Amino acid sequence: MPCTGSAQCGMPANGAKQSDGESPSRVPSHDRCLNDAPAARNHNGPDRTQADFEFCLISTDRGWAVEATAQRLMIESEKARQQGFRYAMHTAAQGCR
Repeated sequence: MPCTGSAQCGMPANGAKQSDGESPSRVPSHDRCLNDAPAARNHNGPDRTQADFEFCLISTDRGWAVEATAQRLMIESEKARQQGFRYAMHTAAQGCR
């Protein structure tokens, strides 16, 4: 079952602003996205790329800017920390589409 973003875990946005100047909604639970992700094809465990994408999709849907989403992904995701900010920005931009 894909991550739907209904979990209300997370912290309020730290300084992230919507284009209208209002603070966006709470950060979705990356842990829930990871738990709900399908199995990875090339290793045991969840598909971390899919979990990161779902996290970004929900974040931008809740009003987070792409760059703020990428910055938060760097905090939440082990894979994003391993791959770097370029991965986080690409994933966040894909979630915005």
